[in-house]
Amino acid sequence: ALFSGIVDELHGSTSEKHKEFYKNRYSEASLAKLIDNRQYILFTAGEGGRIVGILFGRVSGGTGYIHWLGVSRDKRRSGIANALLDRMLEEARAAGCLRIEAFTYPEISHMSVLFGRKGYEEAALIEKNLFACPVLYMRKYLVPKENIPPVKIVLIGTAGQGIKLLAQVLAGIFSRLGYNIAMNILYGASVREGLVKADLIISLNKIEVPFIDKSDMLFMLSEYKGEPQKTAACYMDGSIGPEGDPGANIEADKVTALPFHSTSVDKFGSPMFINMITLGMLLDLTGVNIEKVNFTESLPARLVEQNTEAVKYGYMYMEYLD
Repeated sequence: ALFSGIVDELHGSTSEKHKEFYKNRYSEASLAKLIDNRQYILFTAGEGGRIVGILFGRVSGGTGYIHWLGVSRDKRRSGIANALLDRMLEEARAAGCLRIEAFTYPEISHMSVLFGRKGYEEAALIEKNLFACPVLYMRKYLVPKENIPPVKIVLIGTAGQGIKLLAQVLAGIFSRLGYNIAMNILYGASVREGLVKADLIISLNKIEVPFIDKSDMLFMLSEYKGEPQKTAACYMDGSIGPEGDPGANIEADKVTALPFHSTSVDKFGSPMFINMITLGMLLDLTGVNIEKVNFTESLPARLVEQNTEAVKYGYMYMEYLD
């Protein structure tokens, strides 16, 4: 009930469909499943048998993310938001995080003031052309900024799978969030069904070497274990072998086979959406709060609605698993 009221307050001028997207994402059943996942965090403050404050976020890849922070109207200015942020800081430090990130709304100035007092810096003001409404992106560094390593992502597929579009959209989102980006796209000799490989480096610091020898995440969309296009394969923390072939450099326990090809066909009627499903999962893994991204401006106008739905599905993919 508290979360529903917060959504109505923050998005009072938007459509009911827009507000329902947020509320459905955090229904009672969805929340129960999310907080059972060790990456997600839900802190609550209670008084008199009711919840009067919430902080919902996650810890992933060395970063803590605050997705929602809210306090009942009658309990504001009572220190609850401060206490919830302090608890998040404790959790992030215990998990070995290097930074905490959050989005606030410019028109709610007291929230950005609160975050500023807690040591958060303004990283970027994102206009409505990227997000559904203007948002202020804020960061708190738990170690010196220069000690935070870049995220290195490798995407491999065949011509026609949209690898270039996938890489460009991901790079564009992080660029607007104030990151430095290096992107290399390599094409095979064959025009049709040839290899396409995209290397993407996302860094808070200057990128000295714009090439990848070892990835943090590697997605292969074209073939996995001799089954062309039946699955996507995600490798976490893997070296890249000759010509982008991970080969024996990848440890078996770091490989996750994802049925994105069949999912794309079953859910969206075509295999062409596999890149957008992958984009959604990458946004989840890198901590971008998809609820605030305006994909009508980030994706090509053609099939934008289907592409957006595929991104949302990929973003929440882990929640669909039993």
